[in-house]
Amino acid sequence: MRIILSESQYMYLFEAASLGDIYMKYYSDIPEDVFNQIVSSDPTYREGKMGKYGKWLLSLYKSNNLKLEDLYKATNYLKCFIDYYNVIQNKDINKIKSLQELYDTVRPYLDGNVATSKSDSVRKIKEGAEKVYEDDGWLIVVPHTQEASCYYGKGTQWCTAADKGNNMFDRYNDEGLLYINIDKGSGDKYQFHFESDSFMDATDTPIESPIVENIPITNGAINWYKENVEKWKKLFEIKIYLIDSYYLIRPTINDNWYLYEDDYGTVVVTDLVIDSNEIDTYRSELSDNMVTKIKNAYGKYTVLSYDKSSESIHLVASNYTSVSLLDNPYSDDYYTFVETVDDKGKYLITMFPSGYDLYCKKDASRVKRTECISYDVCAIYRTDGYIDLVNSSGEEVDGILPLNGKLEFDDSYQYIIASDENGNEVWIDSETLEFKDDIDNAFN
Repeated sequence: MRIILSESQYMYLFEAASLGDIYMKYYSDIPEDVFNQIVSSDPTYREGKMGKYGKWLLSLYKSNNLKLEDLYKATNYLKCFIDYYNVIQNKDINKIKSLQELYDTVRPYLDGNVATSKSDSVRKIKEGAEKVYEDDGWLIVVPHTQEASCYYGKGTQWCTAADKGNNMFDRYNDEGLLYINIDKGSGDKYQFHFESDSFMDATDTPIESPIVENIPITNGAINWYKENVEKWKKLFEIKIYLIDSYYLIRPTINDNWYLYEDDYGTVVVTDLVIDSNEIDTYRSELSDNMVTKIKNAYGKYTVLSYDKSSESIHLVASNYTSVSLLDNPYSDDYYTFVETVDDKGKYLITMFPSGYDLYCKKDASRVKRTECISYDVCAIYRTDGYIDLVNSSGEEVDGILPLNGKLEFDDSYQYIIASDENGNEVWIDSETLEFKDDIDNAFN
């Protein structure tokens, strides 16, 4: 019976046999002392046993591709081949037909500066960063190389972590250290660069001020910044540029500023700067419109509102991607409605000058258009064909349908006439948004 062995099975039997048996059976045509010199130059050689690369070395010698005086080179090259096996492209030693080919294969790794494995590669990248602080919940890393910045910034939109295109690590690092902050619980990342006033979340969106109140930074990390970073106070600043005879950063909220509260907590505008010489211009514009918008340095909009009764200008939260003033033809001064979309895609209708939030939906893509249908009622036309109503008191009616493609009124304009989802005609009070049937039943 004929038995066919695989290459690996053959090598196992070959290496398991004694050197004397191998020499007598396969290599008696060369001097035994030469045979012993060659097999012992294999880094995997063990006393009395053939190593993994002995057969390959002997084949090179027999084909005149290996000189005895070069055996020390073969040993060094094979050691490198073994050490860097995981990252070497040509892993089949039997396809390498000369000592020169082996040298060409391992030459990029002979200086010892290339990682031997994926884990070793990561280790070498990590050596380019400094872990300056760590506790149970928070890790602060300072990258000193672009590679380390990319590694610790993986999963973010930071330009300092870009592995394609223009990476801006060197530019920022030349101005001052970058601090990558990692929430160990959630994995969320935040990057601080004090010199450029850049405090970003993973989406490369500025963190609302004060920083310490808007991210889950631990007290230990705060104390580390106090002790080690000269400009640590920037973490506590509430950046409000006052529209007054001066503009400056104040550490507390001024009474004249309106605080806009949403599902994410109280937020205050951070990056609007208006020179004192421009105040009268903005006040004049606001006197007519009661609200205006200004585009900030990040391409997002900030909303200004003017309260005629107190003659004060209110600054509302920034980071709106869209701001539109709803046309209200029913009253010149009664209410101003503003529809906004923030950077998280949330749709909102706010009434000015009071700043009262009337209608708030998470997904702006649900809204097709909005219009004022009376002096204090807005109709929000949804992409699914339904209409939501909201009045100046914040009462809502969700999910009605227009009659004949539009909302209609009775002759007195007291009621909005529409249809429910079952096709039944409904009458809705144009001020309170109560259903007429409910009102009638309350008096019966």
